[in-house]
Amino acid sequence: MVLTCVPFVCSYLTEYSLAQLAVHKGEGSSEERIEVGWQVSRSLYGDSYPHLFVYYTTNGDTSRGDNIGGYNLDVQGFVQFSRYIFPGDRLTEVSTVGGAQYVMYVRIELIEDEWWIKVHDEWVGYYPRTLFSSRGLRDGASVIDWGGEVLVYEDENGNMSETDMGSGELGSQSYPQAAYIRNIKTLRTDCDCEAEPNLTEYSTVDNSNCYSVRDRFDSGNVWGSYFYFGGPGYNRYCARL
Repeated sequence: MVLTCVPFVCSYLTEYSLAQLAVHKGEGSSEERIEVGWQVSRSLYGDSYPHLFVYYTTNGDTSRGDNIGGYNLDVQGFVQFSRYIFPGDRLTEVSTVGGAQYVMYVRIELIEDEWWIKVHDEWVGYYPRTLFSSRGLRDGASVIDWGGEVLVYEDENGNMSETDMGSGELGSQSYPQAAYIRNIKTLRTDCDCEAEPNLTEYSTVDNSNCYSVRDRFDSGNVWGSYFYFGGPGYNRYCARL
């Protein structure tokens, strides 16, 4: 995924912007999920820069705590392995709109008894499968997601905030304006091999006037399956949550 130019986050104390890869299983309070990507959140990191993050939940985000769910190393659960890369690290190579582009490669893989997370060529650490239930992620995931996410609130006039997703440019603006995730692959258990997402995959967006996505699966070029995403949040076409 691209390390986008630093997205503007309107309320640094309550809002965030991120891009991620996630695996999950279950629904509602029974959902179990693991995420990895980059995130801008002043409440978590004390600044407005993008940081590497990992996250997990065993209860559909209904509560957080040791061996229950939470970010990075803030709660017990994630087991650190790398001596060089740590969850919460500030990312220093950041793309610019219309300029230099930097990419961070991430991977989540269930290897024996652990959900391992890889960033570039480094295995960062893992979540033990014993954190999860037999109906959840203990033996595998049923859904894999890639995409951007923002947490935004209304202002005093009831309008949504101007928090950026990605670079702040709509996905329809494409390269090198919009943020993107490329070379999307899944691991197949039937052949123990990597595969392109098939044509039954689809993309969704909550409000296409605030944020948008433009996808192409199995493109046949060096980017493989990819999509552009993002947007500026509040604008004259997109006002209310």
